[in-house]
Amino acid sequence: MKKFFNEILVHPITIIIISALVVSAIAGLRTRLKSLELSEQNIKLEQEEGQRLTSELHALDSQIERSSQPLAKERLIRNELVQQIEGEIVLKLPDVQISQDIQHDQTELSNWEKWMELIF
Repeated sequence: MKKFFNEILVHPITIIIISALVVSAIAGLRTRLKSLELSEQNIKLEQEEGQRLTSELHALDSQIERSSQPLAKERLIRNELVQQIEGEIVLKLPDVQISQDIQHDQTELSNWEKWMELIF
């Protein structure tokens, strides 16, 4: 009986079948490994996205907390809505723009010209 098993195991067809099974098992393991690596990369990306969203959430929470304070509400009412408290007068001044004539008069003198003005 032992001789029969030895003959079967050494037979070329048996060796080819066993080799084919081993190669297919290795190929299957390789595809599983690739899918596991891809899943690991996806998990890392999702964790990074979760951390980014968490930090964004904390920033928004702190912004909400700051805007709910009484001073922030008053600043909003006064500056952006241009409203006033009773008995108060609010003046809104127009934005001042510097004309280009004034800017041209203030040209920078060279060091040599500054020395000449200082000496003479």
